[in-house]
Amino acid sequence: MTKFILHGGESSKPNPDNRYFFRLFTQGLTGKVKILLNYFSQPEEKWSDKSKQDISGIKKNNLGKELDFEIADSNCFEVQLQDADILHMRGGNIFLLLEQLKKYKNFFDLIKCKTVIGSSAGAYAVAKYYTLPRYYYGQTINRQIQRGLGILDIKIHCHHKPTDQVIVNKLKKSGEDLDIIVLPKYKSVIMYR
Repeated sequence: MTKFILHGGESSKPNPDNRYFFRLFTQGLTGKVKILLNYFSQPEEKWSDKSKQDISGIKKNNLGKELDFEIADSNCFEVQLQDADILHMRGGNIFLLLEQLKKYKNFFDLIKCKTVIGSSAGAYAVAKYYTLPRYYYGQTINRQIQRGLGILDIKIHCHHKPTDQVIVNKLKKSGEDLDIIVLPKYKSVIMYR
């Protein structure tokens, strides 16, 4: 069974919710844990800074665990996934992330029996449907309800604020009748498939 930890976004902010999120990474795992950090949702020049933030947060909240980190590389991603216990997909631009992940037609087979962690864009990637704001990374978004890889039969809305009810209602009405996950920033949910 594959464990999914979905996060509402802004995992780099130090607060109790994000500390809990980072503790979830290794929950139930023993021995040496190999974590594959995926930053395909970010321009490559940001990967080093993002990895330093994530490694710091994970280590601080998993004291006593033997952790091994690797940054995902699209040239050997399948091999890296085979060796990893955990795949962490950090938030960023969902279009960049999906462009890379769609290259792997067997992506679900590669993540079976692993822990898959998705923050914001990472959560959107594994969902069947997700929401985007009207303006996203300098683009005007005409279709605010988008389609993810559909690994989890859910609809998801991250970075939720109380004023987002209109977009959440659109999400409820779009596509088939699926569970809706509404995650404010910093909040997490665990799911299995």
